[in-house]
Amino acid sequence: MKYNYMALLICLALCAASCKSEKAADDAGPEKVEKKEETAFRDASIEELSGDFVDANYPDKGFWKKFSVEQRPDSMVQVVFTSAEGPNKQPACRFSGIGKYNKGYIKVPVNPGSPNPTYLTIKMITTGDIFVSAEGGDNPNPSDVLALFCMISPATSIGGLYKSLPNE
Repeated sequence: MKYNYMALLICLALCAASCKSEKAADDAGPEKVEKKEETAFRDASIEELSGDFVDANYPDKGFWKKFSVEQRPDSMVQVVFTSAEGPNKQPACRFSGIGKYNKGYIKVPVNPGSPNPTYLTIKMITTGDIFVSAEGGDNPNPSDVLALFCMISPATSIGGLYKSLPNE
């Protein structure tokens, strides 16, 4: 009987402590709560999405990535990604594909022979920067596919944020 009361007392204490910590989190206010911001995209012309684009590390801040978009007839584009050299003295990231400009952004099939292809997407965000990601396919997280084109580490991907490269 004594143990039953002790167990009941412990359960009540744990319940009270968990309620108090939830209240403390609620009282923290909005300045303490982190919110994940959505990336705001905007429609871009094919001219805005054409040219050379680089990540923040280009050209001399460590491992960098770069891609170019070249216009072709009928809203088609040639997209080529490259990067700094890897351990084998070759670019660590490489991808080339033919895609299509449509509705303000570019889609390039990563696995064109698939009945449910994954597409590399090139979109402009409201700041004027370019965001490279992926959509579609059978993978629950399509952007994981973009890591397959980088042979330096599993954490490296051709996806991410890029800026237009000024004419040199």
